[in-house]
Amino acid sequence: MAGIIGHRDRPGGGRRAAAAVVAVLGLAGFAATASAQRAAPPPPAPRAAGQVVACDFSGWSVDRDSFGLAVRYEPNAASAVLARLPGPRVIGVDEVAVLVRVTGYSDGWFRIGSAFFPAEADEAFSRQSATWFRGEGWVPADRIKATLASDALRAGPRANARVVASLRGTRGGFPLTPDSVAVKRLVSCQGQWVQAETEFGTGWVSRVCGRQLEQC
Repeated sequence: MAGIIGHRDRPGGGRRAAAAVVAVLGLAGFAATASAQRAAPPPPAPRAAGQVVACDFSGWSVDRDSFGLAVRYEPNAASAVLARLPGPRVIGVDEVAVLVRVTGYSDGWFRIGSAFFPAEADEAFSRQSATWFRGEGWVPADRIKATLASDALRAGPRANARVVASLRGTRGGFPLTPDSVAVKRLVSCQGQWVQAETEFGTGWVSRVCGRQLEQC
């Protein structure tokens, strides 16, 4: 009670004390705001699961299912089957598989817009077959292959990304070219860039080729 009486005995004492408290709080708030403004921006959020990345390249089916490669409505193995792509055609001593146009990628699946046998599958190399599928469907990414068609395997889908391996030169005294590099599987894609697991490791190439018998 003595403290309270003392403030009342000094004219304006209570008002000055309250004003001082407000001033201190105001300065603290300003400092916190300034600190927040100076803080570095947060890193970009990772790609959300299920997000579709647009792609643009051609490859062929390596699926050996006797029922044919299932093209599904959504990118998951439980989704409805829209179509089944047939196995390869035998051309002399070679095989030519169905060619697909890849338009997107999501969580281990490629979105395709069309599928057909290319002219290579015709014994006279003269005409493309009728389209087996047209629309929008999904196939597992590891069921599609393509030939590499750029000179370097890079760490990311950018022209200035670190080079993982050079794909042109010599190997064991023989010429090394992109289309001679063994591709184990395709992993993902972004635009025309394709991520592939190869004999030289996993990386990105700026271009791939869907030709199976002819050189790219």
